[in-house]
Amino acid sequence: MTSTGQPDEERDSREDKLPKWAQDQLDLLRRRLADERTANARLRGDVGETDTLIRHYEMRPDQLLAPGSEVSFVPDLARPHREIACKMRNGQLMVHGETGLIIKPRMNNDVIIELES
Repeated sequence: MTSTGQPDEERDSREDKLPKWAQDQLDLLRRRLADERTANARLRGDVGETDTLIRHYEMRPDQLLAPGSEVSFVPDLARPHREIACKMRNGQLMVHGETGLIIKPRMNNDVIIELES
């Protein structure tokens, strides 16, 4: 890695012979290119590594969401303000209900979560 955090293969060894101002300009251009690549990836919907995704199974590819995204579920469409929201924080799933939550264990790795009436 170079001092700019770029992999060595992006930096030509001949650059060390250039004047300092030219080296600085090339480093600045590399950083701008990296920023543009990041912005383009964001516009394309690429999120890189993430802890949140929408699993479509065999219907279509999974949809990756930004890390730490919150996902909300509306159990009763007639009452859209009553939702169950979930998000990952520090490796734990946090669940929040608009009213009290009823948790019904089915197995040691499976639960049903409902909103209180």
